[in-house]
Amino acid sequence: RSSFAHEIFSRESKPLPGSHLAEKISLICKDHPEKKIHDWLSVSEEISKGKFGKWGLAAWPEINPKNTREKAYIILKESNRPLHFTEIAVLIDENGLNRRRTHRQTVHNELIKDSRFVLVGRGVYALAEWGYKQGTVKDIIKDVLREAKKPLTRDEIIHAVMKMRQVKKSTVLINLNTFFEKTGKSEYALKAR
Repeated sequence: RSSFAHEIFSRESKPLPGSHLAEKISLICKDHPEKKIHDWLSVSEEISKGKFGKWGLAAWPEINPKNTREKAYIILKESNRPLHFTEIAVLIDENGLNRRRTHRQTVHNELIKDSRFVLVGRGVYALAEWGYKQGTVKDIIKDVLREAKKPLTRDEIIHAVMKMRQVKKSTVLINLNTFFEKTGKSEYALKAR
């Protein structure tokens, strides 16, 4: 049974909730209840259940995180929303991912080093896989205008930037007025070179 699970994980490439995994295995092994499947999996050395109830290969960082970076990734992924680095440190401890108390500064240092994490506000991080991009507010505005391929109104730009960053409206306006060309009453475009 664990070989069936191993095959499923190789195909899926991500941890799965127990009921989802049992459903997939029961398609192969007919007439086996979910509890029996979980019992088989729990004795496997290759397959393990993570802290958030999902099953996966024991070697996967999302199942058995080894360092602070992997733990922070799991916390953000499970929270499914941007979090401040101090909140990530608290959640690592609350979810029993560390034996000792997690240091906030260690979490912050690890988030800075890894491109999977994107700073979206003052100390607030999100996952790049959610569509957030690295860079300053100026970089985000440039990307928004490039993708639009036309001048946009101030409000359209502010709205687009606020989806990607947790900054004040005034920060966006300062960047617009300093680095971009005003083309209409309240429209902006990339500066001509």
